[in-house]
Amino acid sequence: MSFYRSPFFLSRPQQLSLFIVILLILLVFFFRDQFQPEFKNELELEKIDAIQKKWDSMRQYSLRKKIKKWPINFNYLSDYQSYTLGIPPEAFDLFQHYRDAGGKVSSLNHFQQITKISDSMALILAPFFKAPNRQKQTTKRIVEAIQMDLNKANEEDFEKIYGIGPTLSKRIIKYRSYLGGFTLLDQCYEIYGLDSAVVSSIKKYFKIISPPVIDKININSATFYELQKTPYIDRANAKKIIAFRTAEGNITTDDLKKVLNDSLHKIERIKLYLYQK
Repeated sequence: MSFYRSPFFLSRPQQLSLFIVILLILLVFFFRDQFQPEFKNELELEKIDAIQKKWDSMRQYSLRKKIKKWPINFNYLSDYQSYTLGIPPEAFDLFQHYRDAGGKVSSLNHFQQITKISDSMALILAPFFKAPNRQKQTTKRIVEAIQMDLNKANEEDFEKIYGIGPTLSKRIIKYRSYLGGFTLLDQCYEIYGLDSAVVSSIKKYFKIISPPVIDKININSATFYELQKTPYIDRANAKKIIAFRTAEGNITTDDLKKVLNDSLHKIERIKLYLYQK
């Protein structure tokens, strides 16, 4: 008995091969549609990049027209200049905080590290950044400040010291007023924002020529409010002095060592404003 075999009959291996070919064809059509948008996106990105470069170039030209005095020493950058240059407000806030603490930038890269601005922003700012001549500036300023009286110096005098800007100079004068005048040069270490290098420069080129006349208060009759207003005496220490005085009936400046839980260094400062009777 013979069996008729159709010409369209495929063996199992042939069927598997045909299936694979059909599958491959379908995959080619499928992924062709998937990759085509990416190709378009790449073209669009190239166009956007070209437009961005043109925009940056136009922006630099516009900035040059707005800012007549350029390049600029960024250590003296104002709010308006920062706004005009397009520096983000949060970036300028970081720089202002750094500058208030006595910091100064020496390069655009340093400025970028402090402000966290993008590389593209740094490229825009590059033509407007003026690197400070640190050595020349420092020498000129300090020579003019030699032998000045720390208790009579004004803001401009303090700003002649490298590392001291308008904010710190105001802070020094405000602290001097709070103390009633500097008695010791080391009191400059107590001013927030003055690092040891800057204080060393102050101690080298300023001195106490006219010591302050301090209006001392009687430690045994001063009220809680009067004690609290005294430099170096906070609310907690004023309470301790009043409590000891109430319990013992009297207190001397030497008793402060056992009454107050503070360093001898600070207690010596407190004694400058007290007398006993």
